[in-house]
Amino acid sequence: MGVNQSKIISGVKTLVKTIFLMVLGPLLLNQALKNQDHPLFYPVLIAGIAAFFGAIYLGFRGVLTVVRGIFND
Repeated sequence: MGVNQSKIISGVKTLVKTIFLMVLGPLLLNQALKNQDHPLFYPVLIAGIAAFFGAIYLGFRGVLTVVRGIFND
């Protein structure tokens, strides 16, 4: 019962993207909420919320890929 290293590497790459979005989401949301009277308030707010949901999705997907690579599912 060996491990599938290509799946594990793919999962780790996805988790690195997740870490990027985990940092980007709060930064964008903070900037949006500090500048509520700015014309770009809504686009920045939507981008921050999308980064949050993207981080959650990619996190689950990355962990699932790593687990499938370890257990050859």
